Amino acid sequence: MPLPLECLTVWASVESPPSGTPGPVYRWDGHSDDASTYSLLRLAEEHGEPLRRRYLSWVHAIGEHRIGGKRLIEHLAIGEGQSYWWLTAFVEKNPYRTPITDVIRLFVVEELLIEFEPQRVRFEGGDARIAEVLRGLCERMGIAFDHTGAA
Repeated sequence: MPLPLECLTVWASVESPPSGTPGPVYRWDGHSDDASTYSLLRLAEEHGEPLRRRYLSWVHAIGEHRIGGKRLIEHLAIGEGQSYWWLTAFVEKNPYRTPITDVIRLFVVEELLIEFEPQRVRFEGGDARIAEVLRGLCERMGIAFDHTGAA
């Protein structure tokens, strides 16, 4: 089991991380690793089947989530035994119309946080949605979070 890290960096900038970036550094985009960075997409591909099952389970759980005593699927009912839920782009699971790859990469980051137990996560990137999800994940896990916001 790896020793806990001081910092894990998620790099979502078009620029390369400068030397001395707290690491390990995991690139949000790109499929290749180099001497100092690792690809989240490559890790997702290596662990594709378990991540696929986890994603499908996550989508199912969202549909079953209760709001005001009714499942989300029931809130979107359009007729007897039918629900608009099954027609949404979210359930369609089309990577070109939904943020599937973002969700999968976030699952990979969560696994890395469990494995390495960093004291801090640093997010370098301009996507405020990803930063907010990472912030919430870190708060839930008791990990400090920094976001530089560079694009």
